[in-house]
Parts: sequence; C-alpha cells; structure tokens
Amino acid sequence: MKYYCYVNKVLTNSKFVEEVILKIYSNQTQDEQQLQNTYHKNGIGFRSNHAKKGSKLAELILSGQSLQGTDLLEGQLISLSYHNQFNKIT
Repeated sequence: MKYYCYVNKVLTNSKFVEEVILKIYSNQTQDEQQLQNTYHKNGIGFRSNHAKKGSKLAELILSGQSLQGTDLLEGQLISLSYHNQFNKIT
C-alpha cells in the first residue's frame, strides 16, 4: 500500500488502526508482549518508545474493546510509524 493511502486509512478508519496495532503486536516476541517492552533488535514489532502503549492498546483490542478517544489518537500516532513493517506482513 502506498504511504499516502496508508496515512489516509490511519487517519480516517479506526478499524484499520486496530488492525495495524494488532499486526505489529503479533510481531513482538512472547517475552516482549508479556513485559510490554522491546528487548530484541530484530527489526519487527514495536520500537522501544511505542512498546508499552502499543502493547496496552493491543491488549485492549484483544479484550473486545474498540479504540476510542485518546486511545484511538495514540493508536493513530503509533500506527503512522509502521507503514513498512505493516506492508511486509500483509
């Protein structure tokens, strides 16, 4: 997906943001998911500055809740950083 299309979807489609967050979270190793941090420099999953919040958002989505309000905004901001990784795994 072209970058401008990706950005447009992130900014206008909350379900797409949830999909991105879950895909990136699924690339975290199991220990990174459990500890909500980044320990392995493997080029996949959340960067260290997004690991805690990204993991919390993913867990919220996995619990059946939708991202809304501040959580959605933070999800959008995080998602904007993962265009290349998202394209590789979809």
